[in-house]
Amino acid sequence: MRSGYWYLGTDTVASGQVVTSETFDDVQVGMPFTWTIQPMPVEPQYDERRPMMLHPKRINRVLIPVKDGLVFAVNGRDVLMHKVDDDFSVQPVLRTEVREVRDLGYQREATIEVTGPVPLPITILGLTMEVAFE
Repeated sequence: MRSGYWYLGTDTVASGQVVTSETFDDVQVGMPFTWTIQPMPVEPQYDERRPMMLHPKRINRVLIPVKDGLVFAVNGRDVLMHKVDDDFSVQPVLRTEVREVRDLGYQREATIEVTGPVPLPITILGLTMEVAFE
């Protein structure tokens, strides 16, 4: 359930009604929908004699340009787009900005998973990864 850009969580519809603990002017009820983006693994072409496929790679940072969004997650870590001075007593404002996520660790296949943990609007415009390898 959501009201505008406030995510209200999940609940059960009984007899065509949903009871909430607070009063809202407009509530949208539907199936909980989440999305996932997982790009192809980064495979640098370093040396023909030494394939990099078996070597661990470190994802130093990921830059994700977002249009009209509030929250998403990278490898299970929530990335909130709220500002420190936001007034949480009013509807949240959708943000358009580039978010940077750091310290994603070592992997044999340098890839990430970007997910929408709550059913709110968001547009992911692209994805840039900085990968280090030995």
